[in-house]
Amino acid sequence: MVDLNITLPVELPAWCPQDADGLMASLQASAASQAQRERFKYLRPKQLGQLGQLEYDQSTQLPAISAGAFTLPADWAQILASAPDVACDLLRQPGQKLNVEEDGDLDISDVTGPLQILVAAGVSLNLIDGCDKQARRTLLIHLHQGANVTHHRSCLDPDTDQFTWLRTIVGTGADYTLNHYSLGSSLKRHDIQIQMAGSGAKAQLNSAAFVPANKHLDQHVLVEHIAPDAHSEQTVHNIVDHKGTSVFNGRIHIHEHCPNTAAHLSNRNLGIADIATIHTRPELEIYTDEVECSHGATVGQIDENELFYFASRGIDSSLATRLIAQGFLNTCIQGVFAEQAETTFSNAFGQS
Repeated sequence: MVDLNITLPVELPAWCPQDADGLMASLQASAASQAQRERFKYLRPKQLGQLGQLEYDQSTQLPAISAGAFTLPADWAQILASAPDVACDLLRQPGQKLNVEEDGDLDISDVTGPLQILVAAGVSLNLIDGCDKQARRTLLIHLHQGANVTHHRSCLDPDTDQFTWLRTIVGTGADYTLNHYSLGSSLKRHDIQIQMAGSGAKAQLNSAAFVPANKHLDQHVLVEHIAPDAHSEQTVHNIVDHKGTSVFNGRIHIHEHCPNTAAHLSNRNLGIADIATIHTRPELEIYTDEVECSHGATVGQIDENELFYFASRGIDSSLATRLIAQGFLNTCIQGVFAEQAETTFSNAFGQS
């Protein structure tokens, strides 16, 4: 197994605590760990090299909102353990920080480089994140007590190779919803980590993706519960066309002392060609009693009885497949990019 290529050592930048004992040693150890190998186990060595070479677009100005210097995330050690490649990336280019202190909309579609968004207590934010053509996106979001964020993300360009990494911390009584839509490309990778860090926190992931013929999509989702009385829900639907490859790894991790947790994961996959590759692995890791959890995954093809039903009403199999596929994904589509996602998927089905 070949790990993602990380150039070490990395000099600690001025913004990073210089007395961080063992930081670089931990980074090197994490890069060679079994966990890191698991993150990239379905990518070939050539693809790993291509992923490591993806760079940020030319830096752009932040929106007109309170900004400041990027700060070391409180969960730095966990980032090191779960994504050393991203940790290394942040050390090299710490990026920019936004402080959101009023209700409203925030469009970060044109912002490049690592970005940290801190949402103040009680603030409601509509976050628009159209990163269709960005080769690389690193985003950290922290919802303070009672904050409410609806995050709309589109990654719908089939010609853009892409590596995105998102980590969201959901504080006490905060509510986070992510509507995520993706279209496979020659190489596309999404890492999503959501940490339920406060009592009463809520998170919802709605994800719809289509992998066209001969394209690739790699999705890894971790929802981590470290506080009691929190609720998370994941609904992920993927469709794969001829010789396309879809990878989905979804994990729910419930730590000790987190009673009354409710966490659910559903991943459904549909192959619409005779040859399609689908890897799916839902996982539960629970260290607390008194929890309500479920996880499941399905892989299948369109039922012949459904095609017969359409044929009996004068609809040919090609159009029937397209309608069934659209309905399959539309159950997960909502929000700002809903129309764009539906149109993009419809056009892609039409070309299959």
